[in-house]
Amino acid sequence: MPPSPHRPSPEHDPPAADIDRRPDLGCETALWPGTSRDRDPTLIWFPAPVPASASAWVKIRACLHLLKGHSMTEFENDSALFSTLKTELFTAVIGDVLDQMGLTRQFLPAEIAPLVPGTKIAGRAMPVLEADIFDNGHPASNGPLANKPFGLMLEALDDLRENEIYIATGASLRYALWGELMSTRALHLKAAGAILDGYVRDAQGIRDLGFPAFCRGIYAQDQGPRGKVIDFRCTIEIGGVKIAPGTLLFGDEEGVLAIPREAEAEAITRALEKVKSENIVADAIKGGMSATEAFATYGVM
Repeated sequence: MPPSPHRPSPEHDPPAADIDRRPDLGCETALWPGTSRDRDPTLIWFPAPVPASASAWVKIRACLHLLKGHSMTEFENDSALFSTLKTELFTAVIGDVLDQMGLTRQFLPAEIAPLVPGTKIAGRAMPVLEADIFDNGHPASNGPLANKPFGLMLEALDDLRENEIYIATGASLRYALWGELMSTRALHLKAAGAILDGYVRDAQGIRDLGFPAFCRGIYAQDQGPRGKVIDFRCTIEIGGVKIAPGTLLFGDEEGVLAIPREAEAEAITRALEKVKSENIVADAIKGGMSATEAFATYGVM
């Protein structure tokens, strides 16, 4: 931040009235003495809470390098957004931010993990609903999909669009929901990957293709006589987490997040800021600062 003519010397504290509590933003603000919110809205933002026993001005000085305007990060398109997620962020930091925003149930079950450790996935949800079956179609059955192999699975696969993630749930753990040929088709359609609330098969083939797949494990038993896709581009739930068509999905080896569309801009902006803050805290701790002092100073740990 450039020098300010209003900036006081370090031994002076700003008046208590110049400290604003902003729990809605997870931070506090402070005005340089001599400024006016209407005339010169130069605010210093830093993580809340600042301990009441601490010198307010000392805390402001300590957090100058965490200066933020809290303007939303803008991306040219979804591809730029997904690239930022995969190169600059990780699920732990976004999960922390979502917790602070009151969205405390956005992680899918911990058992859903990348087929290849270290894989990251980011894209828009194309939800798929599965159901178990127990025969290949009874003559007395009235279901419109009773005699249709795989139900709507092939239609769902062919409907994948660029940067979408095929995310399926609803089946028991009696069979695999994804395989190598499905991965081959999805790659051709430029899909971002697949997230299965169940198993995959042809695991080595999927690995060889380099296709991002997240699942509960590997199991060769086929879906054919055991399950069908009964709907797609519909709202689903996995582990109590609601996923609508177009929901932003982000996963790494520590978990998979469903980020509601109405919260994604704020969540990503705050996560990028939090990463910067955590890097500063890490440097401070490496320099000898205690964990207690680091948390009191930066509000991050």
